[in-house]
Amino acid sequence: MAASAQPAPSQGGSSWKYSYADLQYSRFKFTFSVRAPGVGGDTVDETFTVDNGAGTAVTVAARSGKYLGRSLGGSRTLLEYLPYALAGGEPPASWPAPSGYPTYATPYIEWSYATRVVGWESVTVPAGTFRALRVEIEGHRGKDPDPFWWPKQAARFQHTVWYAPEAKRYVKSHHLAWSMTSAQFADEAVELLEFRLN
Repeated sequence: MAASAQPAPSQGGSSWKYSYADLQYSRFKFTFSVRAPGVGGDTVDETFTVDNGAGTAVTVAARSGKYLGRSLGGSRTLLEYLPYALAGGEPPASWPAPSGYPTYATPYIEWSYATRVVGWESVTVPAGTFRALRVEIEGHRGKDPDPFWWPKQAARFQHTVWYAPEAKRYVKSHHLAWSMTSAQFADEAVELLEFRLN
């Protein structure tokens, strides 16, 4: 069934709890939670909380392909892409073009993106086993004219996200990035621990 007009992404009071693991640097791990107390049209009012700390309120454009940068404290940032893509039960008729991946200290070097919908897979995470749609986003950009920045800036990334209609949000993601010297720059994994839909 085509999804020309999807219902609201979630219902008020729904919540999701995730684990985050930085597999590149010391296998740093913690949890974060998302609560959606209010929903209106194509937007979701969220509260994002890291390890039961103070929550940060934000309004998410549920159909926008712009990357969401979530502060995890210190210099760490969680990146989310279309977290509610399958909240209506079916994939969108067309995937919004990605945008907004961090440019760090070199904003004058823009990203080019490619998105591939791989297909449905059975995915097991701590919250359970889900029928999930696997989507891969890739980005590339050129090198800075100054070689000083090459080991400090990302030039390529691959972000794989698994979306489950049952959870109304993504259930797993894996983010890899490489520097301008082609060295691995990031390796981050996110998995859904539990969720509640109201």
